[in-house]
Amino acid sequence: IGELCAFLKEKYFGTSTKKTFRALVDAFSRVYGKNNYDVNKPLKTYANDATDENGISVLIDLFGKTSIVEESIQKVAEAKKAKKAMDEAQKYNIVYSPIKTFSALEEAKQEIKRLQDEVEKMVNEQNRASISIDETISQRDIDLKSEQIYLYREKKSLSIQLKTLQEMTGDSLLMDEEDRQKLVTLFPEIDLKPILEMNEFQKQLSKTVNQEVNAQKEELSYKINEIQKRIDEINAELLKNNVSPRIPKTFLDTLYKKKNEIQTLESQISLFEKVKSMKEKAGNISRQMNDDYGYVLLEMENAINAKLNELNDCIYLEKRMPPSLKLADFSHYSYKTPNDKGTGTEYKSLILFDLAILDLTPLPFIINDSMLFKNIWDEPVEGLFKLYNKAEKQIFIAIDRINVFCIEIQKIIIEHEVVELGGDGQALFGFTWSKK
Repeated sequence: IGELCAFLKEKYFGTSTKKTFRALVDAFSRVYGKNNYDVNKPLKTYANDATDENGISVLIDLFGKTSIVEESIQKVAEAKKAKKAMDEAQKYNIVYSPIKTFSALEEAKQEIKRLQDEVEKMVNEQNRASISIDETISQRDIDLKSEQIYLYREKKSLSIQLKTLQEMTGDSLLMDEEDRQKLVTLFPEIDLKPILEMNEFQKQLSKTVNQEVNAQKEELSYKINEIQKRIDEINAELLKNNVSPRIPKTFLDTLYKKKNEIQTLESQISLFEKVKSMKEKAGNISRQMNDDYGYVLLEMENAINAKLNELNDCIYLEKRMPPSLKLADFSHYSYKTPNDKGTGTEYKSLILFDLAILDLTPLPFIINDSMLFKNIWDEPVEGLFKLYNKAEKQIFIAIDRINVFCIEIQKIIIEHEVVELGGDGQALFGFTWSKK
């Protein structure tokens, strides 16, 4: 299919067009279910095609004007793509700012001023307490202060353990001569032999115990010394940063919290300004494009409206107001019939638009399904079929009834008929699928 579409594009549109074959013909293939028959937006290719820009770019390509405005279109597309990427990032909280309006921006600035005043007040109060404070304390300083407090506590705990070990050795578990004399005095009949043997055994164990105790004491002493070195390093860095080691951690935590709130608000303001700048950039590029190449839109608009007027005069016995296309800029257009919003008129105007583009551009065919004709009065429908009959390109039409039209129109339809469908034997596959 891809190769076929590429072949058809080359044969019908040449190599200068940038869009695919399908993109160029989709809007003019109006078949029930595609939902591309919005009477006020004839360039829509599907129901949720919300932007006019896509349709206008198709029109530019069909009229062979893309090479003139291509560079500017690319710049606008890139600017809008960047803006869309930022919008998506905010939507999924990759980046986020609650500031959406200028009033919210002003509130954020006032909140920053309030927080800055509070920080200044806190610093002044601490300075009056004879503790010199630099209000530019960073998170690094807060982390150092937290580590300092933890290390002091750890050092105290290890020192208690070391003191306990220093008071305990394996020899304290042995019985000396004084202990033996006391034992004999208290128990004259006691047999000391097993006790002395046990004491000898304990003496051998004490050597091992003393070795383990000494090893633990050395390890604890090493840890305490290393902790003290780190404490000295922290104190030196805090002093270098003008952060007194005597500043309470609660003060530093509060100070950092407020400074972090300020930083968050400043980031939100920066994001708001960035989004605003992106919008302005896209708008400026679009305005410059309209200033430089607005004549391209005007040429297409004039050509289409002249053709619409010509075609509209052909389908009525009396002159009536034709539909009108207004290309406001490269991103907006409107299509309507002045002073007539009737359903039949609007669907008639939609078909006229297709016929105008078919005649003015290399568009190879149009498709008008039966639902387009249902609300149109018989006279303009007959006029439309006369226009179909004069066309030199392919037009695919489906219509539900022909006996309401004059003989001339019935004859035109029958002569160009490819397939006629009906009940029973005239069903598409020989029988009606919906019957029970």
